[in-house]
Amino acid sequence: MFFRSIYFILLLFSTNAVTQIYHSDQSLLKDLKALSSSKMQGRKTGSQGSKLAAQYIITRFKQLNLYPTIDNYQHKFEYKSGFFSTKQGVNIIGTLPAKNPLCRIYRTL
Repeated sequence: MFFRSIYFILLLFSTNAVTQIYHSDQSLLKDLKALSSSKMQGRKTGSQGSKLAAQYIITRFKQLNLYPTIDNYQHKFEYKSGFFSTKQGVNIIGTLPAKNPLCRIYRTL
């Protein structure tokens, strides 16, 4: 009974924190809904839904003025699939440049 009470209290506080985030920035909720929609088909690596999700994220990165760290934000990688085969996946990576000039110098090294 004690642990259920603690769990309920933690759930209550975490729900409040999530609600505050949603109220502070509606674009976060919009992005979550878009990426979790059935159109994205679960975003399984290599699926059409994964490609749609990647394109959505790239579009949002451009809207948020994030810069690509590599060609068109896409970092391709291979992973094992079963015993004898490999598949290719893609991570989407963007960069927000530092405002501090010293950090900019470090980035170019």
